[in-house]
Amino acid sequence: MDQVFDLDWSQVDGHAEVRFVGELDIATVAQAHAEAIEVLDRTVGALTLDLSDLIFCDASGISLLLQLDSETRARGRLMVLRHPTPFVDRVFKVAGVSESLTIEEGRCG
Repeated sequence: MDQVFDLDWSQVDGHAEVRFVGELDIATVAQAHAEAIEVLDRTVGALTLDLSDLIFCDASGISLLLQLDSETRARGRLMVLRHPTPFVDRVFKVAGVSESLTIEEGRCG
């Protein structure tokens, strides 16, 4: 089976920069959650999620992002979503979560 989700991360000045790649859905949220929490445990400061390579996100993916935002805030930290693709941005707007999450628009590069 082809890999449908991957997470890459780096640490910059103590905070985490994470890139979600592929599909964030019911089949991948458990992996995404476990890996994101591991990153949070290893770092301090803000958690930045780069969504520029996220090609699909369903309701379970949105739920995960809201949960990660809550877990990050519970640690006294901020989560920022960067560069959502037009598809993912549309999903956020249709689901009504754009105002609930900190989102920086525009593609990187």
